[in-house]
Amino acid sequence: MNTMKLLGILLITFGFTQCGSLKLEKNPPFEIVSAKSQNWIGGMPGSNGMMVTISYKSESDIAFDSIYFSKKISKLQRYKNNGNKSLLATVYTSVSLGKSDLIMHSDTKKELKNELPKTKKFPFELKENEAIISYLENGIVKFYKIENIRKGKPIIHQ
Repeated sequence: MNTMKLLGILLITFGFTQCGSLKLEKNPPFEIVSAKSQNWIGGMPGSNGMMVTISYKSESDIAFDSIYFSKKISKLQRYKNNGNKSLLATVYTSVSLGKSDLIMHSDTKKELKNELPKTKKFPFELKENEAIISYLENGIVKFYKIENIRKGKPIIHQ
């Protein structure tokens, strides 16, 4: 019984130290000019998500990695937008996207072969209009919070 208590305390302590290690930067080597999110709907059923665009200024070349937005994690891509430095992320919200191997049957025993969805604990508490971006600086992953992401008009692909 004492072993179980010790194991439980160690797991809880490890969980808190993991959250505490994700420190947000106050003065990153870039300045966010604007950030916008737009819902999009694809041409096929179940194909939807959000597109996040971020314009920034920086004197140095920043190695941006990922965005944490709407309880999802997506890769950031660079692009030039009217000569401005910008980042783009596609955040998929479709549950069924890529899940064509689901077994749907009237006999529920046959459906037991379906895999349970893998859920990961989202590492940040964010409001609907906030995101965290990760970037590399001197080989160290750092995190910066973007607030007040404005909502754009939805995009509908035919």
